[in-house]
Amino acid sequence: VLVKNADATLPIQYGNEKKGQRKKTIFITGPTSDSLAYLSGGWTLEWQGAENDAQFTYGTTILAAFVTDDRWIISSSCGVDILGQDCGKLSTSNAYSTMSSIDEAAFVAKEADYSIICIG
Repeated sequence: VLVKNADATLPIQYGNEKKGQRKKTIFITGPTSDSLAYLSGGWTLEWQGAENDAQFTYGTTILAAFVTDDRWIISSSCGVDILGQDCGKLSTSNAYSTMSSIDEAAFVAKEADYSIICIG
């Protein structure tokens, strides 16, 4: 991963509630955000990679790692599948039930302090 740290965005800051700062919101989206198979890639278990996460006995996805850390408020949505098509999975919130998952991701990303987009 090549990242340009413009405006000192990294490391992601978190609000210190003891100092009266609000928790920062992070929106995590993308087809690989909650998939060990995609994170591991080819040659991990088979020459073209694993078909799903069931074959993995350990590991943590990007989404799971952020959810377990209570320094931020985390929201997530699939957005698109690995081919860039609407994945058809909406978040658990009923507030976005009339939107496509792509539109939902764009809407929620605008509201977040940070967005992490996991692709490829």
